[in-house]
Amino acid sequence: MCSDILKEKLSDRGIATKIFFESHAGIADRVRQFLPCGKVLLLADESEAKLMGRLRGYFAGFRVLCVLFGKTDKAAGLFSLPDDVRMVVAAGERSAAAARFFCTLRGAFCIVLPLSPTARGLFCRESTEGNYPVKEPDAVLFDEQIARADRALALAETALCAVLADDTDIDAAFTGERREKGYSFLRTAESLCESAASPREIFAASTVYHLALREFSAYPAFIFARLAKERFSLSEGAAAFHALRFFAARHVQLFSAGKLRPYFVADYPARLERAAKAAGKEAFSALRIPTAEECFSRAGIFSECREHFALAAGLTAHFVQSVSERYFLLGGAKEQFFAEGAEELYELAADLSPLYSVGAIERDFGAAPARRARAAGSIDAKRAFSSPSLSAERTGARDLSETDARSGSERAIG
Repeated sequence: MCSDILKEKLSDRGIATKIFFESHAGIADRVRQFLPCGKVLLLADESEAKLMGRLRGYFAGFRVLCVLFGKTDKAAGLFSLPDDVRMVVAAGERSAAAARFFCTLRGAFCIVLPLSPTARGLFCRESTEGNYPVKEPDAVLFDEQIARADRALALAETALCAVLADDTDIDAAFTGERREKGYSFLRTAESLCESAASPREIFAASTVYHLALREFSAYPAFIFARLAKERFSLSEGAAAFHALRFFAARHVQLFSAGKLRPYFVADYPARLERAAKAAGKEAFSALRIPTAEECFSRAGIFSECREHFALAAGLTAHFVQSVSERYFLLGGAKEQFFAEGAEELYELAADLSPLYSVGAIERDFGAAPARRARAAGSIDAKRAFSSPSLSAERTGARDLSETDARSGSERAIG
């Protein structure tokens, strides 16, 4: 099932990468499908010397170069290698990014061996070094036996798709513009994530999630996670886990108990100054001050659609609870949430995103909830649902409610 879904989603994005779920012992056979003979570069993260030794033993008949890619190494250093390297087999996230850059410029084939169940860096459009356009890997060979590290963090990172999809729905209702972009991919990733526990299942969900981010990634929750990673020195997964819980709680609070102040005017100059310090001139295109007409229109949309979005927020809250339980079962750290700086990052993320999100509604209508501990990310499932029967058939309920909300929001906008 995972393979079929991935093949379909890769095809939808026009990506020719082949994904194999099998033992890494067959890597040489996969290489021969692209390069029957010739010079092969084995590139691995510096902590994977033992794996490099095993891989080297599989390549009888090839001329093989072996390079361990250090934490401070740059992809540009690979261009000192011979010109006749025609294939790179990369093991590890940093090595994969470097291999994609090298293979794009050298016209070589690229096969990636993930060492954790995340697809981060495999399908982004640009290199992490210099924002240079890079081609996708020709193949990904996923072996559960060597890709078991950081399962909890990969799950948390991928689960953020639920909040991103909800924000897409909210933006559509309040602006009248349907920004499809990666929306269907986000919902597919969410569906895969609901029961994902094995490395293979998490990787499949992660792949679809990162395919969604190829088209658009300036979601408030995604920006929040990036800012939190930088400010609090967190991993991508840990930052995403905190963002997931924080945003899900704020969605529930706004649509279940939030009260708008129609004549409220935010301190836009101060917020714009703060956003400009964080993102430069890009902030001026993201933060848009609504007109009086837009404010009154959006207040009406909020009244008409809040029941739908309260339901959607409750569904997401249950999803987050399920993910949280698996996150800790898989060894996720029970870190103290960074409550002190979270509110500032939350407001900043709303100002840096072009989407009209929960944070933007709170900003424009002064509807931010009281600073309670529950706002710092803990989710009360009993409060999230107005009826216990809603816990059944989560996906079906979401599909039905989305249809109702779209028609309702269209009436409100019209």
